[in-house]
Amino acid sequence: MILITNQGLPPGLKLKPKTGVLLPPVIIASPEPPIQETDLTEYFFSQALLNSNVRHKKVNIMGHYCRICGSTKPNEKFSGKGHRNHVCKECAKMPKEERDAIEQEVEIFGFLSQSNISKKNISRLNILASSPNEHISNLADIVIEVAKVKPHKKRRLKVLERERRDLLHKLRETGLIYAHHL
Repeated sequence: MILITNQGLPPGLKLKPKTGVLLPPVIIASPEPPIQETDLTEYFFSQALLNSNVRHKKVNIMGHYCRICGSTKPNEKFSGKGHRNHVCKECAKMPKEERDAIEQEVEIFGFLSQSNISKKNISRLNILASSPNEHISNLADIVIEVAKVKPHKKRRLKVLERERRDLLHKLRETGLIYAHHL
């Protein structure tokens, strides 16, 4: 009879007494670092998420959204018409041309993020292409070209890479390529 001992085994492995079967290594968990007072809310929130199977309610953000600067601001930062138009007082002080340019640029980016650039979208892009603002007219021209090549979003970038690399380069230069992934 051969007797196997624990002496030649790597640390952590042990033999089961009398049978000689290897036992899995015992992992001793190190204690968690002490929680600081500032981390308590994060800690309790993460523990609640881990330990519960209940769906959480949507967190309501107080205030209103400004469509020009894209931020959520308190109620007092909006005037009476600003509430309705979703424009804060600071953005309302901007020149009208600048506000219109921001809204039109967002609109153009929105056309590329849609699954299809429709005929109505193309007619709106033609209006934007005749804008006095050069930046807006250039963006609109690029999106019109994209709509002519591939109006549907599926595999749009692959088709542009294969057929119109110059147009894909223009999308990268202007940042319109990021709208495709929204």
